[in-house]
Amino acid sequence: MNDQKQTLSERILQSAADTALLKKSSAEAYEKNLLIKAEEECEQFLTQEKEAAEARAAEIISRRATLDRLEGRKILLRAKSRAVDEVFARVTEKLCALQKADRLALISRLLEENAERGERVILAEVSPLTIEEVSSLASVKSLGLTVEKGAAISGGFILAGATYDKVFSFTALAEALRETAEAEVAETLFGSEQA
Repeated sequence: MNDQKQTLSERILQSAADTALLKKSSAEAYEKNLLIKAEEECEQFLTQEKEAAEARAAEIISRRATLDRLEGRKILLRAKSRAVDEVFARVTEKLCALQKADRLALISRLLEENAERGERVILAEVSPLTIEEVSSLASVKSLGLTVEKGAAISGGFILAGATYDKVFSFTALAEALRETAEAEVAETLFGSEQA
């Protein structure tokens, strides 16, 4: 009887491990596809904005020499700024639109990288995840984290310690990404051309 229980337990554990590996692989493929789609959309948006800005700049330059050339550069710079703004707005939108499995995978990864023993995880009030779903994550269990719901943020969560809060809202994650990757995004969109 004990051998049957042990065999059943081993099969259950193996099935859970296989499922987790499959979900991780699926999440990684989903993330890669999101990035590819975002790059394609950004390139298309950039092409349209660049063509419109260049047409306006050419008309201005033909009417007025130096002053109008300067104005054309300002227009192009604003268009580029809007394109970069749009990239990061779409990052936030994509994060807010994540399915439950992808949200759980993201939260698990963020907790593994940032959480400390005994902290509280306060889920966004608008999160489709339940306390039980997040509490079942290995990172939550291994660090002895408690999970609550009720944060007034745009998705994501807050890690609360005794004297501090670490905000992992989707808006904050997109802004943090912007701080570290804005120049790289602009370089990808526009190359090394000057405004």
